[in-house]
Amino acid sequence: MKRKPILLIHILFCLTLTACSDEDEAPGGPIWISTGGDLNLRLSSTPEVKLERVTFQLQLGGTWITSRQLGPPTLITDMGGKGIHVVRFGRGASAGPERVDLTITDPGAGGGAWTLSFEVTAPAGNDLKLQALEVNIPKGGLALPGLGGSLYFLQDGYQSWSFTGAVEIKAGTKSRAVTDPKKVFLAGTGDPSNELQGVGWWFGLLAPSQQGPYLAVGATSSERRRFALLPSLPASGAAALDLRLGTAGESVTIKAGAAHKLESIALATSARAHAALDAYVEAVAAANKPAGGAKSLRQETVQDPTGWWSWNIFFDKVTEKDMLTHADLLKSSGLDKKGFTFVELDDGYETRWGDWELTKTTFPSGLAGLAKAITGKGLKIGVWLAPFLVHQDSKLVTDHPDWFVKDSDGKKLLTHTQMGVAGTMYVLDPTVAGAASHLSGLFSRLAKAGYTLFKLDFLYAGALPGKRSADVTGVEAMRLGLDLMRKAAPGTHINLCGMPFLPAVGRGHSVRFGTDIAFGGVKLGPVQIAHEARNVMLRGFFDRVIRNDPDQALLRAPLSLDEARVQATFVAMTGFYSSGDDLTKLSTERLALLQDDNLLAMAKLGRSAVALDPLSATGDQFISPIMDPGLGVNDARTALPSLFYLDGKGAGPSYLAVFNWTKQKATPTVDLGLAEYKGTKVTELWTKKSVTVTGSKITAELGPFSVALLKLE
Repeated sequence: MKRKPILLIHILFCLTLTACSDEDEAPGGPIWISTGGDLNLRLSSTPEVKLERVTFQLQLGGTWITSRQLGPPTLITDMGGKGIHVVRFGRGASAGPERVDLTITDPGAGGGAWTLSFEVTAPAGNDLKLQALEVNIPKGGLALPGLGGSLYFLQDGYQSWSFTGAVEIKAGTKSRAVTDPKKVFLAGTGDPSNELQGVGWWFGLLAPSQQGPYLAVGATSSERRRFALLPSLPASGAAALDLRLGTAGESVTIKAGAAHKLESIALATSARAHAALDAYVEAVAAANKPAGGAKSLRQETVQDPTGWWSWNIFFDKVTEKDMLTHADLLKSSGLDKKGFTFVELDDGYETRWGDWELTKTTFPSGLAGLAKAITGKGLKIGVWLAPFLVHQDSKLVTDHPDWFVKDSDGKKLLTHTQMGVAGTMYVLDPTVAGAASHLSGLFSRLAKAGYTLFKLDFLYAGALPGKRSADVTGVEAMRLGLDLMRKAAPGTHINLCGMPFLPAVGRGHSVRFGTDIAFGGVKLGPVQIAHEARNVMLRGFFDRVIRNDPDQALLRAPLSLDEARVQATFVAMTGFYSSGDDLTKLSTERLALLQDDNLLAMAKLGRSAVALDPLSATGDQFISPIMDPGLGVNDARTALPSLFYLDGKGAGPSYLAVFNWTKQKATPTVDLGLAEYKGTKVTELWTKKSVTVTGSKITAELGPFSVALLKLE
C-alpha cells in the first residue's frame, strides 16, 4: 500500500499527541487511533475491509484489565516504508503491566496478511500472571462491504475429529461468549460434542455473502496458548468479532521487568476465498520457519503413507496373521509395484494403553518380531500409539505413579475418559524426567526395530489443563512430548491424530484433517464420506505447512461403485492415499479402482486439493459422524462444498472434482474461472469424454452421490 505524503505529515503530528481522532484520519491511511484510544485498521481498499474501534483486554490473575485502563496509546510508525507500526500503551491500572506494545505489520500493496503481535512487559516491582489476551471488535466494528442480514463463517474445529464447516450467522446473533460463557471453550478438552456454532478454533474465514469478499483470521502459531475466534452479528449490517489467545485458564508468569511476546494474529482479505486462506497460511509458515535455514517438517522426505492400514476393517480385533496376510497380498498382487509398499498396525495389539510393548497373544512375535517379518518381505511398517494416555490399570501406572499430570488442585491424578475409549486414563507428563526418558526410549526402540511411521492418536490429551512438574501450559507440554518422540525416531513419518490443529505445525509430518470414516458395528455409507470430505477439504489449504491425512480409501460394499468412486477420488486428491479394506475380499472391479492410474497420478503429486467454494453450502450440524442421526439412513444431512481443485503448479495437468452429495441427479454449471483456468482442453476421466467449455463454464451431469473428475490441460 503506497504511502501518501499527507499520511506522513499526519503521523508526525500524531506523534506529538497521545492519540489521533477519527476526524483527523488521512485519506487512504491504513492505521489510525481514535480520540478514545481505540485502534482502527483499513485492511484493504478493494474490497474495503476495516476493523474499527478495536480494543483489547488482559486477564491477569483472574482480573481483566482493558486497553482503555492503560495509559493513552502512542503510535510509532516505521518511516522506512517497511510497513511496521507500534502502538504503545503505558501503565495505567495499578495492577497492570508496565506497558503493552502492539506491533502491526502492514503487507502494503504487495498483498499478504497483516499481523498483530502483542508484547506485555511486567512492572519492575512484581511478576505478572498472564492468563489470556482478548482482542475485541465491537458491534459494527467489523466492516465488510455488502454485509446485511447474514455473516458467513468457515468454522474450524478444535482438533482432528471436530466439526469444520460453513455456518450462517444471522442478524440478531450474539457472541457465544455472551450466550454460553461456561460452555464456549469446552471443546478445548478434546470432546467434539462440545463444539458450538459460532466458536472457531485456530483460524476462520468470514464473508458478507457466500461469494465473498473474504477475511481470513487466525493465530500464526500455538506455542503456549489456544486461539479461538467468536464472530457475531448483533444487528443487520453490524458485525462484531472477539479473538482470544488463551482459553484454558492457564497462566504464564512474566518476571518483574521482563517482556513476554504472545502468539501473533494474522488477517488477510481477498475477493477469492482460497487467496485469503493462502495468505494466512503463508503467515503461519513464516512464523513456524525453522532456525538456521533448516528444512521444515513439511519439506522432509519420510515414509510415504501409500499402502494398507488395519483400523478401518479389523478395528481392535486385528491380529498378527491379518498383518502378514496383507503384507503377502501387497507383494503377490503387484500392489507394491504401484506404490503400495507400506502396512500400518493400528490399535488392538497392546494389552493396555501405555504398555505398548506388551502385546496380546494374537501377536506372538511382539512388535519387534512383526517388524522383522514385514520388512523381511521388502515392505515398510508403521504402528499406532496413544502416547499421552495410559490406562489406570497398566503396569506403567503401577510402576511409576509419579509420571502423570495431576488435577487442578494438585492432589489427585488427572483422569480422562472419551467416547469410544474403554476405561479410565491418566495423562503422561513429559515434563517429568522419568516420563520423558520413557517416551524417548520407547520411540527409539521401535524405530530401531524397523517402524518408519508412527500414527499418534488422542494427542489433545497431552494439552489437557492440569498440574505438571514444570510451570508450563498444556499446549507447551504436548509440544514438548511430541518433540521428544520425533527426535528419538529421526527420519520416521510422524502422523498426528486427535490433534489440536494449529499446534500440529512443526510437530509432525501429517495430521488427520477429518474424523474417522468407519466404526465397528455401523454400516458404511455416504454420510461418513460426506462428513469426512467436508472437514478434509475445508482444511486442505493447510497442506502448505503439514500434510493432509483424510483417513483411508474404503471401497467395499455396502458402498455402491459410484459411492466408492466418490470416496477414492477425494482421498487421492489429498496426496495421502492408502487402503483400509480387507483386500482379500475386495472384488476385482474395486481392486482395480484402488489402483486407477489417474488416482495414483493425483496422489503422487503429494499435495492436497482445496475447496473452491468453502462457503457455498452452510449447515447447522456440529457433531462428529458417530453421533449424527443421519447414520441410520445413510443420508449426508449436512451441507457440503462440492468443487475440489488440485493445482498442477505448471508441472502437469490440474484436476477439478465436481461432487453431487445428494440422492438426486444434478446438472451443476461450474465456472472454471474459480480455478483461474484459461485453457480449453477438459476431459472427464471416469467417462473419458471431452467436456465443452463455454466461455469459462461447463455443465456437469451427475447421478446421485457421484463425482465428475475433470482433467484441465
